[in-house]
Amino acid sequence: MAYTLGGTSLPNIQNESGSVDSSLMVLPFPMQDGSETDVFDFGGVVEEFTISGTMTDSMANCNSFIGYFKGVSGKINGNQLTTISLVSDLTGTTAVKVLKFDYSVDYGGGSDSIIMNYNIKLVKASTRYN
Repeated sequence: MAYTLGGTSLPNIQNESGSVDSSLMVLPFPMQDGSETDVFDFGGVVEEFTISGTMTDSMANCNSFIGYFKGVSGKINGNQLTTISLVSDLTGTTAVKVLKFDYSVDYGGGSDSIIMNYNIKLVKASTRYN
């Protein structure tokens, strides 16, 4: 299966990981043992995904790929109003929003071919406000 995010292909996926976290608030009491700790459940979970890959291509194509994520992540300032679809082997099709995009470039291949490593951190999101 090809990995895509918002219709853009994610090349050479090396790793996909996920986590599910509860919204518990843990309140330990000073000088008490763990059996005295209060734990409040405010309900719901947060599910996050990290996808890592490598792209070996021309500088122009790598810049285009980076530009796509700069456009998406530019919405992180509060303008990421709708979800985008992540299609992956592990999760199938999932509605997500972008939390973070990291990349590094290795110019060892010369100007015609560079190696770019990337990480995309996503959060599963409701489509109710799309």
